[in-house]
Amino acid sequence: MTLPTTTKRSMVQIGDSLSRTYHQIQDMIRERAYHNFQNRESNDGDSLTDWLQAKSQILTHIDLELKDQKRNIVVEGDLKGFSPGEIEVELKDGQLRVSGSHQESSASETDGIAGFKSESISFYQSINLPAAVDADKIHAKLHKNGKLKLTLPKKTPTKAKKKTARTKVPISG
Repeated sequence: MTLPTTTKRSMVQIGDSLSRTYHQIQDMIRERAYHNFQNRESNDGDSLTDWLQAKSQILTHIDLELKDQKRNIVVEGDLKGFSPGEIEVELKDGQLRVSGSHQESSASETDGIAGFKSESISFYQSINLPAAVDADKIHAKLHKNGKLKLTLPKKTPTKAKKKTARTKVPISG
């Protein structure tokens, strides 16, 4: 299901490319897990430990809170440090997927020695939705304080039109 992409600067990007992002993140975790495997002693762990350690080194945990309201599903989370262009939201097969990646780098010089620092923070989270939503009306915004708010209007069931039939019924006396 393709969602319209918003172009406003304060809005979060809504698209359908998270599957690609998810696979890129998995590749990064796989590479880091292999690096962890190569650098540990042979009896100091196992492949699952390497994978979980790599996952915690690559991904940052975020808490998303889902509120099931009468007409909307509202999802909120704290994403301080991220800008709207670094966050993407996707709706696919009854799942809401939220992903983000933020990179910071700085250069410094101390006593004639140049230094470079780079930091990358990424997250990927998916939530099963409790009801069908109208994908064309999803509203996503990242506020200045870092609070992400997604409003997903629930689909309204199509009501069958009631037909009222008027017939004269004889009254016997």
